Amino acid sequence: MKEIDYTLNTLMMLICGTLVIFMQGGFATVEVSLNASRNVVNILFRNLMDFCLGASCIC
Repeated sequence: MKEIDYTLNTLMMLICGTLVIFMQGGFATVEVSLNASRNVVNILFRNLMDFCLGASCIC
């Protein structure tokens, strides 16, 4: 029974992590659409750095 619980917990964490990664793209598009076009590169770079720091903290 322990092996099944461990497998389900790991699978759920993988699914949730994947959803969070896709949410980063959604947040980026919302932020870009709400700001002036001259700030797009800065916003996308900040979102990329958020993703990189979040991914490095997981490992």
